[in-house]
Amino acid sequence: PESSLFGVPLATLVENDQKIKPNITVPLILHRLLSFLEKKGLDSEGILRVPGSQARIKVLQQKLESSFYNGGFSWEEMSPNDAAALLKKFIRELPTPLLTAEHLSTFSAVRGTSPRA
Repeated sequence: PESSLFGVPLATLVENDQKIKPNITVPLILHRLLSFLEKKGLDSEGILRVPGSQARIKVLQQKLESSFYNGGFSWEEMSPNDAAALLKKFIRELPTPLLTAEHLSTFSAVRGTSPRA
C-alpha cells in the first residue's frame, strides 16, 4: 500500500490535513511528532544523535501509517528516541528537501535572528 505520511510532499499532507483541520499550515504528523518531542524529549541527551532500533522504528512507522488518522496510534509506546528517529525518517523521505538552494538567501538571513522565547 502507498504511504499516507512518509515520502508524501508537505503540500499534499497539508492539503489532506486541512480537510480535518481547516486552518492548519503544518502537516498533522509533523506537528504531532514535534509536540511529542517537546513534551517528552527535551531532557533526553543526544536525542537526534542516538538512533532507535531500526526494527522498532519500522514497526512504529507502519503503525503510524495505518492508524494515525483514525486515532488508533498509541503514543505511550513511543520513546523520545523513537520519535526523533521517526522525525528524521519523515524529513529524509520527503520527495523534495526542506532546505532548498532556491531559499538559501532566506535561510542565511534568519540565521542571524534570535530564537523565539
